[in-house]
Amino acid sequence: MQKCSLRSLPKKRDFELVFKGGSSAAARYFIVHARPNDLPWNRLGLSVGKKIGTAVVRNRIKRLLRETVRRLCADFPRKYDFVIVVKKSAAESKLEQLMRDMERSLPEIVREK
Repeated sequence: MQKCSLRSLPKKRDFELVFKGGSSAAARYFIVHARPNDLPWNRLGLSVGKKIGTAVVRNRIKRLLRETVRRLCADFPRKYDFVIVVKKSAAESKLEQLMRDMERSLPEIVREK
């Protein structure tokens, strides 16, 4: 399995650039926004609002999404910033469901390059 280089998207300004200048794909549990970057690695930002649930629920969703991205890393386009905005329906989701949604969303992002 290929080692994937993925880092965190650190600043609010980086999130804003992805939202303004990137492509997006909607799925049942989240919306994926993507924008090319000039770095040799991908960066990931997660947006899980308080309407989703308690801190325990939000943290669980973030762990599941990071694992989803880690497992599907080889399918992601290289040198991109990604922001995943979670929908309320994700509160009860399982890893397999998130992975299925992500697999369906990735071709849409690649197509919009």
